[in-house]
Parts: sequence; structure tokens; C-alpha cells
Amino acid sequence: AAVTAPLHTEPAMNGAKLATLAVLAGILGAGGGYVAGTLLPPSPDTATAAGPVKAAVAPLIVPIWQQGRITGFVAMELAVDLEPGSDPGLLLPAIRDRLLGDLYEIGAQGGMQPGRVDPAHLQALLLHAIAAASGGQARGITVNKLILQENRRQGT
Repeated sequence: AAVTAPLHTEPAMNGAKLATLAVLAGILGAGGGYVAGTLLPPSPDTATAAGPVKAAVAPLIVPIWQQGRITGFVAMELAVDLEPGSDPGLLLPAIRDRLLGDLYEIGAQGGMQPGRVDPAHLQALLLHAIAAASGGQARGITVNKLILQENRRQGT
């Protein structure tokens, strides 16, 4: 896979910079091939696995709203359990989009404010969201990290 990226050129670019750029382009090219290979459908051997497929959801960051102002953010790391033979590469984008939409709505209603989060209720909402987004192929969800970051900036 070829990687094309605009390069900043300088009038006096020396050989060391060119060599570094060539090595970097080679690494990115190899990495691009690896990433493209991971998005292929699962092989028949992995599709017949007996247990659920564990898949990590990319970290989610959700604003916390209070009186029309962002008072903080919640960062979450989640993992989902999918039906055996499910392809996380196909399901995770829809699951992530649904989770973000639902979490933003909860945050806008004040449901993500410190002291107001009911972990059992939140997990039930998240499980419902991933089941709907995956066409019923999601079995469970695990919250690995839940971090609160207060917004200390004034006027935002």
C-alpha cells in the first residue's frame, strides 16, 4: 500500500532529513499494509471459535454539560463481547457511533455529572446501545476505564 502525504519542502533540505523521511515512509507503508490486512474478514478458523469475540472500542470522550456550559469530560475505555464468528472490524464502527450518540445525549441531560452516574443503569444503557448497533451480535460490555476530567477553563 502506497502512502502519500504532502511533504514540507525546504530550500536547503539535507541528506539526513531525506533519509529520515524515506525510512518513515517505508515504515508507514508497511504499517498501512498491516492495518489493511486486519480489516479483512476473519479466516474460517477464527470464525468457528467457540467463545465470544472480545473487541476493544476506541476510547470515547464525552462532554459533561451543566447549565449550558461544559463543566468536564468523561473518558471511557470499553470492551464488547460479540457472538462467536463476528467480525469486529465490521461491527465496531457502528457500535462506536451509537455509543457516542447515546453518551452525548446522556451528558447533555446531565446524566454524566459526578455523583449522578448510576453504574448499573449506565451499563444497561450501553448494552442496549451495542445490541441495537450490532444487530444483536453483541453479548456484553465491560467498562475498563472511566475517567473524569474537570474543565477548569472559564467561559467555556
